[in-house]
Amino acid sequence: MAKETSYGATLRLGGDPGGWGSRRLAVYLLGGVRFAGVRFTSHYTGCFSPEPCGPAGFESGRSDRDLDLTAWMAGIGLEWSWGKRVAIRAEAGHVVYAHEEWVTRFDDFAFTVTPAIDAREAGLSLGLVRFF
Repeated sequence: MAKETSYGATLRLGGDPGGWGSRRLAVYLLGGVRFAGVRFTSHYTGCFSPEPCGPAGFESGRSDRDLDLTAWMAGIGLEWSWGKRVAIRAEAGHVVYAHEEWVTRFDDFAFTVTPAIDAREAGLSLGLVRFF
């Protein structure tokens, strides 16, 4: 599977947890939506004859399918202020794309194959933020 396009939006909701003795630390939740255009390629090798055959009679091929996936994203973040204009931000997130399955027909040989994908993505980021 190859990702061809990907975009989305993320909402950060949170703030200073208070009671930790520091006004320089913020904790927040992440929530969002992602969209991705992917190409799924199935490679196959087998006997495509109505009669049984051995390895010498095997044929190879491939089937491509373009998919548009929509996903939700959830995560958590920490931001520590380092002075008045700079902060260090760490975020961890998890993205779950929809389950997709489809039927690939081989009409010349009277059989079908049902490929399926369950795509997920996990990420960890660390960044330096400058406020103006």
